[in-house]
Order: sequence, then structure tokens, then C-alpha cells
Amino acid sequence: MTFSPEVVTLFLLDTLLFIFATVVVFLAYKLSLNFDHRSTSSRQYGMERTTYLASTIIQAIMLMKLISFPLMIYTLDNLSISLSGAMCAVGTLSGSTYGWSSLLIRSLSLYFYGLWLVLHYHDIKTINYKYSVPKYKLYILIYILLTVELLMHGLFWFDLDLNAVVSCCGTIFSEASSTVSGRLLIVPTAYILISFYLAYLVTLFTAAIKHKFLSTVANILFVLIAVWMIVSFLSPYVYQLPTHQCPFCLFQREYYYMGYLLYPLLLLGSFFGIAPWVLLVAFKLELDTLKISAWFNGAFVALSIAYPLVYFAINRVWL
Repeated sequence: MTFSPEVVTLFLLDTLLFIFATVVVFLAYKLSLNFDHRSTSSRQYGMERTTYLASTIIQAIMLMKLISFPLMIYTLDNLSISLSGAMCAVGTLSGSTYGWSSLLIRSLSLYFYGLWLVLHYHDIKTINYKYSVPKYKLYILIYILLTVELLMHGLFWFDLDLNAVVSCCGTIFSEASSTVSGRLLIVPTAYILISFYLAYLVTLFTAAIKHKFLSTVANILFVLIAVWMIVSFLSPYVYQLPTHQCPFCLFQREYYYMGYLLYPLLLLGSFFGIAPWVLLVAFKLELDTLKISAWFNGAFVALSIAYPLVYFAINRVWL
């Protein structure tokens, strides 16, 4: 394990938030079983006071987890200078057996944090606490994710060996690589771009017709294809180097920390495109955010178009 200030800060923060989450989960379980807004008993009044405390703590935990995600990415990138062969966060993640799994779990958890915050926002706007019980049930599920997430990150940080020689991003994200990323890069760029723009048009169409289920499917596909497009097409234009196809070097200072803008646009676009159907099916909550999803997805597409166009305008050649 490395005891760099960033790692210690992240691990202590995650541990502290988990302690608070553990305390609150018992309140959430009690509230999910016994909360009844129709009751006028003294017990119900006590629960209504408790729900304010529990909701405030949970909201703080969710927000802190969202805020700490960019800090984790920064830490992964910063640690790469201590690993032989590493150029960015890819090397750090490859330095442990649990690196990529921990990143995947934490990335997926972001969507659940967002769902809880949206559900809480609509719950406090209702007079009869309509979504109180559902949001506490959702929190119990999130608590399980928090447990798995802390376990995976603990295993990752303790398993990370700074003396190990790791593969750099140029090796992993290369057509010569035998990894999944290497096989995906073999696909001609034209096919990838056609798939990307078609997927984007489908998200626009589903937003226009306000079809929540189709929007969910379209946005999931769009995220997957967009990441594929970043690796195979966009990243070389950002780096201005045709052989550099890493999706993580975008977070570095040399490239103006573009990843901290590019990926949030993609995540927010997909979240607001997926959330309406999930909240409707799971919690009977009507949410109209498909237009917001279209705006975020549009901003992502515009940014992905801008880099190649600016490069061509300056150099009069495509990569």
C-alpha cells in the first residue's frame, strides 16, 4: 500500500462516510418498515422528526461520494509517476488485481447516488412524504453498494505495489494489444463514428417522443459507444498524436484537464436519460428530464466534434 496524502485522505473519507452510512442504515430500515404518513400517533411524529435527520445525513453522504469521485481520478493519475512504466491512471489501475473492478463499481454507484438525490428532492416537495419509504429502501440497496465499494477500494489500495512494473496506456490501448480494448481498436474508425452519431440521433429521437424506456436503452448504448469513440477517434486529436489512444490521459494538465469536462457531460447526459424510466418503474415517480439529457449529450457531441475540426483547421490534415 502507498501512504501518499491523497490515498490516505480518500481512504479516511470513504471510511468515515461508511461509518455514518452504517449508523443511518438502521434508521432507514426502521423508517422503511414503520413510517406511515397517514398515522397521527406520537410514534409517527417521532419518525417524522427522525426522517429529517436521516435524510440530511444520507444527502451529505451522497454528495460527498459524488464530489470525491474526481479526487479519486486525480489520485490515480498522480500516483502514476511513482509506478515504473505508467503514464497515467491506467498504469495505477493495472498495478493491482482490484484496480479496474473498483473503478467500475464506483462509476456505477454514481448513478444510484443520483437516483437517491432526485427521489429525495421530490420527496421533500410532497406534503404526504410520498417517497420517504421508497427512498429509504433505495438507500438500503445503496448501503450494500457502499460496503462492496469500500471493500474493493481497500483491497485495491492495499494490493497496489509501487515497486511493480506495469503496462502503460500505450500498450493496453493499442491495436497490437490482445486485450478487449485492443480488439475494439481494430474496427475501422468510420464504423465507430457512424455508430456514435446514430446512437446520438436515437437519444434525440427518444427524447423528442418522450419514450422513457427507449431513452434508457439508447443512453446506455450511447455511453458505451461514446467511450469507444473517445479511445479510437477523439483522443488522438486531443493529444495530437495518432498512436496515443488513451481515455485517461485526458485528465492531465498537458491537455487542460479536458477529461474533467468531457466525462461529466457524458455521465450527466446518460443519467438524465436513464433516470425517468427507472424512477417510474421502481418508484412511480414521473420525471421529465429527457430534454436535459439531450442538452448534456449535445454538449458532449459538440466538444467531440470541435477537437478534430480545430486540428484540421490548423494542420489541414486528418489523423
